[in-house]
Amino acid sequence: MAVATKNSTKLALVLITGSKEGKDIKKTMNLSKVKTSASDDNIFATAKAIEPLLKYPVSSIEKNDNYTLTDM
Repeated sequence: MAVATKNSTKLALVLITGSKEGKDIKKTMNLSKVKTSASDDNIFATAKAIEPLLKYPVSSIEKNDNYTLTDM
């Protein structure tokens, strides 16, 4: 049986930096060193607080968790 151990959590803000041929050009801004115990609500609130400080509009907010799987 495998056991998952959370190693890290990252916050990713997907920004719309322009458009080309009618399609959005998107860039991802990754913020690392997020506490692995941080709740989804707190991560979302942090992203919303950062949003007005950015040059480009936010298309989406993503939470990326990294796990290590080991067997028992």
